[in-house]
Amino acid sequence: AIKKRIKIFQEIDKTRTEFIWMASHQLRTPLSSLKWCISMILDGEFGDVRDEQKDVLKKMYVVNERLSIFVNELLNVSQLESKRLRINLSVLSLKLFWEKIEQIVDEMKILADERKNSILFDSIFPEKFYNSKISVDVTKIQQVMQSLLENAIWYTPLKKSIRVKINIKENKIIVSIKDEG
Repeated sequence: AIKKRIKIFQEIDKTRTEFIWMASHQLRTPLSSLKWCISMILDGEFGDVRDEQKDVLKKMYVVNERLSIFVNELLNVSQLESKRLRINLSVLSLKLFWEKIEQIVDEMKILADERKNSILFDSIFPEKFYNSKISVDVTKIQQVMQSLLENAIWYTPLKKSIRVKINIKENKIIVSIKDEG
């Protein structure tokens, strides 16, 4: 009887994990599309946008970004549980990787602005590394950076700052995030 119950619980757990994976996977595309559309409107690609409209669009962007991060975290949890988590390494120039980190920080500044916080970013790419390459899973790095920054923003008191620093030390890329929370 105990073995039968264990098997039932294992099947329930497997079904739950598969449902979370499927649901989060299905939510990613519309959230990405929404982010893209909001960005296009904010950039004025469909005409001028009044300040009041920009404020609402920025809030929509922030909410969409938080939901995207949450969905990605759900997907990662389900992948870990089902042993489907894959690391997809690609070779990038170190300069491009650096720029992707800067882009993530810039995107998260919108969320920080909502909380009346500031993100201070210390990032000067050393010229001696212009031709260097890095092997990295860009998506996973983006997810980690977004999650860490979002936590720093939410747990930092209003009107305080978050410091992000990226540098190279002893052939290692070091990204640090320091908040006042």
